[in-house]
Amino acid sequence: MTLSWLGAVITFQVTFTELFIAATVMMAGAYRFGWRSVLAGSILGGLAVSILTVVLRKAA
Repeated sequence: MTLSWLGAVITFQVTFTELFIAATVMMAGAYRFGWRSVLAGSILGGLAVSILTVVLRKAA
C-alpha cells in the first residue's frame, strides 16, 4: 500500500480540527454545567463509541 503524504496531511488537519472543536465544546459545557456533568457525558460517549465499534466489527 502506497502512503499518500497529501492524504496524511489532510487527514491530520481534519482530525486536529475535530479534536479542537470537541475540546472547545467540552470546555464550554464544563463552564456551563460543571465538570462532573461533562466528565460523565464524555465517559458515556466513549463507552457508546467503543460498544458500537465492537458491534460493527462483529457484524462485518
